Amino acid sequence: MNIICPNCGAIACFEDGQTICECIYCGTKLSPDSLHSGQSVSKNKKISSYIELAETAYRGKDFKGLKKYVDLALEQNVQNSKLWWYKALAEAKHIINESNSVSWIFECGEKSIQYAKDKEKAAADICLVYIELAIDKLNFMGRWPQTDVFEEPDSSVLDYERDIITLIRKIPKEIIQSNTDVREKMLLLSQCWLRHINRHAGTVRRVRYLKGVYNEISPLSESEKKKELELLGHEYLESFHKSQEPENPSFGCVILIFVFLVILGWLSSSLL
Repeated sequence: MNIICPNCGAIACFEDGQTICECIYCGTKLSPDSLHSGQSVSKNKKISSYIELAETAYRGKDFKGLKKYVDLALEQNVQNSKLWWYKALAEAKHIINESNSVSWIFECGEKSIQYAKDKEKAAADICLVYIELAIDKLNFMGRWPQTDVFEEPDSSVLDYERDIITLIRKIPKEIIQSNTDVREKMLLLSQCWLRHINRHAGTVRRVRYLKGVYNEISPLSESEKKKELELLGHEYLESFHKSQEPENPSFGCVILIFVFLVILGWLSSSLL
């Protein structure tokens, strides 16, 4: 029977009836029970090695390497909360320039929380990944041509916006209020959204919609949010459109109908 040495990973051989043997490479005393423990230790060593490589890649902002080593580690152990957090982060960095692509990030986030001992901390940590992805997507869109005033943006802008709003709505209000790091990131995200309004608002209807999203994003007080929105200077859009709109026709129609009926009555009486 062959077993794996838990110390050096070499293969040791047991003869029939033998209960103990010595690894010829490192001298470790082995028993048949080492078959299971050796595989377990070897597996744990692999996981530890992959996690170490993943953390090195993360510190070096090598997100391709991070994804590679996290995937290898998850093949050995799928119940590691930190690995799923790294997985969410690595996947997020790969979909910045893609739309309709955030659902897999949420699955990674849910698993990170599921396997965490401190679920509250895990939830806050994964929220930071969602916010960072939303900011990255907004910054990516900031390089696109500006939407013309009074025109609707193209479909790619709308697709990215849907992704960002989906990410935002995955962040519980209580975490924003209770976690300082999440709140600070949300403030940064709200500033990025204000810049997005300036670049891709277009029509008055869009301005109103995007301002509504800003009110949902920003953790500031109502008065502070109002001041921030006033600085956008989009009020001229609304006043311009109002000046171009025809006057409310309902009252004018009533007058015309009344005059028509009077004339019709006068003609009828004249003919009689």
